[in-house]
Amino acid sequence: MPRAAFTILEVLVSIAVIATLIGLLIPGLNKAQETARRVACAHNLRQFGFAISTYAEANKDRLPPSGFQPPAWGGRSESPQGQPDQMLIVRVADEAMAYKDGILWDGLGRLFHGGYLAPGKVYYCPSHRGKHPFARYMKLWGESKGEIVSNYQYRGMGVGGNSMPRLFQIEPMTTALAADGMRSKSDYNHKVGLNYLRADLGVSWLSDPGGDLADLLPEDEDDSSGNTTSHAWDWIDESQNEKSAL
Repeated sequence: MPRAAFTILEVLVSIAVIATLIGLLIPGLNKAQETARRVACAHNLRQFGFAISTYAEANKDRLPPSGFQPPAWGGRSESPQGQPDQMLIVRVADEAMAYKDGILWDGLGRLFHGGYLAPGKVYYCPSHRGKHPFARYMKLWGESKGEIVSNYQYRGMGVGGNSMPRLFQIEPMTTALAADGMRSKSDYNHKVGLNYLRADLGVSWLSDPGGDLADLLPEDEDDSSGNTTSHAWDWIDESQNEKSAL
């Protein structure tokens, strides 16, 4: 008695059904993976919050300094124009940017140098798809010199008239101290919003489904169109105020 077998048509139909099911499942799977990455990113920012609090307690309430801020805010930049865009950098390569003690670590990098935070992946968002993945800098964390770029933007001060970099004097306490990268569109990790660390050391998510924040960012790091991270911080402040008013 001959054995039953599938016809070519039946095989093709089965393949088409399987392909359709996979096509339906992949978007949901990708969304679930991005949600997990977003949670991991928020956890990284919480670690920065704990470390900043400990640093401030040991340094007369001051936030970790950055040479990319103007002198009035504890930095070395004579002009603040465009300088906040560089505050993804946690260690500089330029000796001229070193602090008086010869330390090249800057901003959030001071947390690692002072032993308040471990090196490595905590400085990198798992959703980052730009030019600065952890793999690019992994070996440099074990070296004494060389520029290291993080995926998290540092602000290092309050806003408006209360811009002095003392943690517990910042008002409002919802002011963003650090956030997902905003130096360029390729540094904008989650594309539809960002996690940010507040001055009260809590972490919040701001949704940006319309890409309003992305529109404020330069296309790449060398873009001189006039858009800067300062505009992005302003957007966060305004969005946070609107969120609080609801």
